[in-house]
Amino acid sequence: MHEIAEDDPAVMLYTSGTTGRSKGAVWTHRSMIAALQSHANKLAMNRASAPAKPAGSGPKGPRRQVALLVCVPMFHTSGLHAGVVTAMATGAKAVILEGRFRAEEVLRLIDEEKVVAWAAVPTMVLQVLDHPDLAKYDVSSLKSISYGGSPSSSGLQERANELLGVAVRVGNAYGLTETTSAIMTIDGADFAKRPDSVGRPNPLLEVRIVDENDNEVPTGHRGEITVKGAVVTPGYWRNPEASAISIRDGWFHTGDIGEQDDEGYVFIRDRAKDMIIRGGENVYCAEIEDRLEQHPAVAEAAIIGSPHPVLGEEVKAVVRTVDGANVTADELKAWAAERLAHFKVPTLVEFVADPLPRTPSGKVLKNVLRGEKPITVEID
Repeated sequence: MHEIAEDDPAVMLYTSGTTGRSKGAVWTHRSMIAALQSHANKLAMNRASAPAKPAGSGPKGPRRQVALLVCVPMFHTSGLHAGVVTAMATGAKAVILEGRFRAEEVLRLIDEEKVVAWAAVPTMVLQVLDHPDLAKYDVSSLKSISYGGSPSSSGLQERANELLGVAVRVGNAYGLTETTSAIMTIDGADFAKRPDSVGRPNPLLEVRIVDENDNEVPTGHRGEITVKGAVVTPGYWRNPEASAISIRDGWFHTGDIGEQDDEGYVFIRDRAKDMIIRGGENVYCAEIEDRLEQHPAVAEAAIIGSPHPVLGEEVKAVVRTVDGANVTADELKAWAAERLAHFKVPTLVEFVADPLPRTPSGKVLKNVLRGEKPITVEID
């Protein structure tokens, strides 16, 4: 009989492959337990900071088992660890959506199973908010929605508050396949004050923002987010070269560009590989996408770089409009120019009829939008 050590492999999940070939990230028994401990600590902090309830104001009768809705595939960290593993560890009921994502089925499950918490990606919430039969379902049991997987626009957050009535606990989370589960979360009053933040680092790990030479940058400056701690993968399965590139001196390099304020809150600005360099200026796509998606005629938008003979790259927007809405490229450019520096305003705007191509976890496949060959997964 083989004795299991804490650092033995427990699970292997493949990365989404939006910026390169998918790699098998190994989770250890230690990393999975450490992620659960961080989650438990976060829940305890939430309870400690919540306003005290008046005596006798709690629910009457037997306590109902908490139901968590899991819509993200279980080959994704949000579905497997944040969803199923966390439910098992806390005694909650995991309500698992079968098959492909269907907004009406999600509404039915929330209604019938009295779902309390829903962890999703922004595109899923958007489809639920846009569903014509939303008002027919009772979603009053829903007490929290947390986003993850891709940035969420402030417009989406406001609509969720308005239509679903979960303003008390709408939150954001940030994690990667290589970090087992979320490494930063934010919700409640903190999220209301900082809707574009992913929160402060969870316990049991360290986060640094570094420059291209791995030197920590000053507070408020942008750089690559790096993570160190028990939750970090020891490496990629049978891929020592990629492991050595991503994990250096114990620090995992996420490939995400962010900054940290003087209170420790982290703000994700872009993927390093998505950043556009226009005439020497760094252009971060996420803030442009956020601005465009605030326009009432825009259902979703993605920003990519387009080759330019002088500037190197220019900013291109790929936009899908709300059904029945009419808006011109010039109107969207003017809308962006009201809030963004001139070099961030899209030079090119392409309108598409179909939803933007995404991974099953909701990330836009910008390589497809750029006309590159789709990336396939190879399992050794």
